[in-house]
Amino acid sequence: MAPPRASMMAPTRAIALLSVWACSDFSLNDKDEFAATGVVVDETFLQEPTPMVDLLWLVDNTASMAAEHSYLDAHTSTFIDRLNAQQVSWHLGAITPDGEGVLEGNPWVITQDNATDATLSAMLNPGVEGAQPATGLFALNLALSPSMLQEDNRGFRRKNAGLHVVIFSDGDDQSDGLLDGDGISQTLLMLADIAESSGQIVAVSAIVGPGPAGCTGVAGAATPGIRYAALAVETGGSVASICEPNFEAIADHVAAMSIQLSTAFSLQAIPKPDTARVSVDGLRADAGWSISGNILHFEIAPPFGATIAIRYTAQAL
Repeated sequence: MAPPRASMMAPTRAIALLSVWACSDFSLNDKDEFAATGVVVDETFLQEPTPMVDLLWLVDNTASMAAEHSYLDAHTSTFIDRLNAQQVSWHLGAITPDGEGVLEGNPWVITQDNATDATLSAMLNPGVEGAQPATGLFALNLALSPSMLQEDNRGFRRKNAGLHVVIFSDGDDQSDGLLDGDGISQTLLMLADIAESSGQIVAVSAIVGPGPAGCTGVAGAATPGIRYAALAVETGGSVASICEPNFEAIADHVAAMSIQLSTAFSLQAIPKPDTARVSVDGLRADAGWSISGNILHFEIAPPFGATIAIRYTAQAL
């Protein structure tokens, strides 16, 4: 067990215009003109959430991983620079298949504020003395358990951040005996629970040996990581060859999956019934949305970069 640790310490942008009108000829392609006495509110929202992701790397530390660790060490900055270029707010932690789910390194959570080449290298290069068999999925379940996140791994998970697990291994998982005989199903259930309770995107990407025969390349050699790859496919993550990994492409995928588009927008006031008119990117929307109290709800999130406009008559306070 790791020694006691000290505690560590995407929003949508909105622009609103409040006006008082005696009457209104709402102009969002509104052929159903309405007139109402009172306060008429115009609000505009930009669908531009900040991508936030907590990245958990599962790094194989068995004896065959020396070349792969060296390659990862040389290209970690490529991965991080790509995330930063896309303005992703990230936390990074790493575990090993035999590390009982405890985050590696000190600090054990790396962010934009404390990241250095030395801390990243120490975290993502855990050595090659790991025990066999490699029970990566069991370690993953331990690392993300509520008790571990409150104790040894505290500070890693943020309330409004997605979760993306990146598996880096030249072998495959052998956790079934520790996870009720079906490590993939148990891990999927665990990840689904996290997604449901957090309301954020949860995914797994696998940088492993491709099936059916594995690979040999500039980063080393690997046997097929069939189970790890299957978990990635089930969660919508990416699968890449560990023998020739493209870290920019992996970072792009992580960034894209970290964007949580909003379906709900908070209004300045509560609209009077049947007075609201809505447009998305200048096109009037007569359906696909509803208002509950002062919240504008969309059935399907407007696309990234969309401008949402609403005009309504406010109820008296």
